[in-house]
Amino acid sequence: MSTLIADKAASRLVVRTRTSGFLARFAHDLEIVATELSLRASAEGEAWTADISIPVASLRVAGVLKGGDKLDTGVLKASDQAEIENRMQTDVLAGGPEIKVQASGKSRAKGEALVTIGAKSARFPLSQSIETRDGGGVTASGRCDLSLRALGIEEVKGPLGAFRVADTVEIVYTIVLVPGN
Repeated sequence: MSTLIADKAASRLVVRTRTSGFLARFAHDLEIVATELSLRASAEGEAWTADISIPVASLRVAGVLKGGDKLDTGVLKASDQAEIENRMQTDVLAGGPEIKVQASGKSRAKGEALVTIGAKSARFPLSQSIETRDGGGVTASGRCDLSLRALGIEEVKGPLGAFRVADTVEIVYTIVLVPGN
């Protein structure tokens, strides 16, 4: 069994939110990046497990998604980004200081993530690809769709309820794993 840890500088995990509702076309789909995360994984054959911790305070608005997945970092003012980040930390994800994920799979291509925010947990399927790296490491690239409702997060609405954040948010990751203790 090999143990791997995340190369934090080379890894990236983003949350993509979408808007819905009557005036959603005037609202912004967002990409939110985790600026900090810790991950420890183990693998034996095709089977794997991973424990991930993401401090809620490390979530930052990277920008607005245009035309699906194209990131535009120039749309939001710094004050708008700060307001969104504050609301995420104090209202939306107020259940605890960190998001915990226990993920596992019987094959390298698929798995399941148990996501915990505060006292609420829910399971979600994930799909990924694994690329072997020199020195015994790997790069795991994948995605997972989460339901905010399943995690006990109340519906997130814009001003005057004109739009809301869609219940399903997309997690996209590229995690570089290196041999560790």
